[in-house]
Amino acid sequence: MCHGSCANWGAARQLFKSARAAFRFDVPGLGPALQRPVTPASPGDFSHAELVELPPKGHMALRTLRNHSEVWVTHDRDDSVSVFSPSYFHIERPYLGIALHFRALGRFLEGYDAHGRYVHGVPFLGAEGRPLQGYRCKRQGDTHVLIGDPAQIPPGPIQPRDEAPILDGPNRAYTQVPHVLSWDALADGTVGLLDLDVVATPSSGVRLCKLPLPSSARLAGCPENAPFVAEFPRELHVKRITNSGPIVVLRQGRIAKILGKPP
Repeated sequence: MCHGSCANWGAARQLFKSARAAFRFDVPGLGPALQRPVTPASPGDFSHAELVELPPKGHMALRTLRNHSEVWVTHDRDDSVSVFSPSYFHIERPYLGIALHFRALGRFLEGYDAHGRYVHGVPFLGAEGRPLQGYRCKRQGDTHVLIGDPAQIPPGPIQPRDEAPILDGPNRAYTQVPHVLSWDALADGTVGLLDLDVVATPSSGVRLCKLPLPSSARLAGCPENAPFVAEFPRELHVKRITNSGPIVVLRQGRIAKILGKPP
């Protein structure tokens, strides 16, 4: 999150220390190297940051990062800036969904405001009731913002709908990614809408493979050569879970990062 000049981090540091993480991720069976919980870093750490165009004041829009993932950037009327992920954790049918912005309400259909904060207080429409994943950011003049590492969205007031920023561009992330039929057809370092399913089992972790048809057929898990899924919510690791595709995936070698399931 950035507020105003994007340089006032003193109060935010205290909030980061007291607030619990919006998401924590790990991958069973892959060892510590791929178990990457999201934890607050130094507020001044922008060593891996990248520069994107800032929407006009009073507007919000999607921006695409170098790894082809997308983030929401909100430039509020008070000149504050917020950067957050479009993905949310759906608790009724456990999966990572892609939030859909409803222009008429100035909010996301799943219950988030234009700063990624959850507006209902309790889970609603399947959303888990936590804020979306935020990112550190730093203003670069009047036209650009530097986006750093993931960070917790600090507690704050819910924005009234009549003060919501104007949406520029599409109302959902990943609307232009190519539809890909197989893992091998998805080039390394790219994003695609993949026709595979997510299968989570305590023994083999979370992997991508095609569920058998009919859906009632018994499935013990994916084949051993199936790609692993990184950074998936730990809530899914306690029992066997299957989520049918297609899903938006970022390929990183033999590792798949789930960016979300379209609504």
